[in-house]
Amino acid sequence: MKNTYDLTEGKPSKLILRFFFPMFFTNMLQQLYNFADTIIVGKGLGDDKLAAVGNMSSLCFLIMGFSMGLTSGFSVIIGQNYGAKDEKALKRSVASAVTLSGMIAVLLTTVSIVFLRPLLMLLNTSERTISGFAGITLKLPTRTQSPGVPLHEYA
Repeated sequence: MKNTYDLTEGKPSKLILRFFFPMFFTNMLQQLYNFADTIIVGKGLGDDKLAAVGNMSSLCFLIMGFSMGLTSGFSVIIGQNYGAKDEKALKRSVASAVTLSGMIAVLLTTVSIVFLRPLLMLLNTSERTISGFAGITLKLPTRTQSPGVPLHEYA
């Protein structure tokens, strides 16, 4: 367990800031990506494609939140094993979490792709906007539900 930081020892404000800033900057980069994506799609591809990306973004956020909720329990078990300094159980729990995260990602990706159109219809998305999904329908859910997404909870 080399190169680890013990968040239970030291000044709490310093520890919290050390944990906060990497997450903050990561979120800022994600916002910049979304901003650039909106500009590029809006200016380059038109309003219908921008509406399609907007609809997919909210659905992807829903799916990511659901997957993070499903996998958040992994961090409890991993944290307990780490705290107990049981390296064998820690390795086993991390391996199990990665395997289950991959399975959850594949399942959510499949369900997302199969039920995308009915869900968009349920959300009263116009047929014109849905037709804008033709080029991105398989790309966004697959990109969003990569096995790395659930890993966010305990990385």
